[in-house]
Amino acid sequence: GGVLSPCFSEHMTDQLALMSFKFLVTKDPYNVLSNWNSNISFCDWNGVSCSRGSQ
Repeated sequence: GGVLSPCFSEHMTDQLALMSFKFLVTKDPYNVLSNWNSNISFCDWNGVSCSRGSQ
């Protein structure tokens, strides 16, 4: 087995927090959260920006 790097672990924590937020949003009339899924990096999700040090 491998050891997860702290960077990977932080990214997963950020992504899980964002997904939890999305789950709580009950209305998205402009479909802003439509690309919030695991198919792309969460840094590329609508409304999300990541600094270089945290990508």
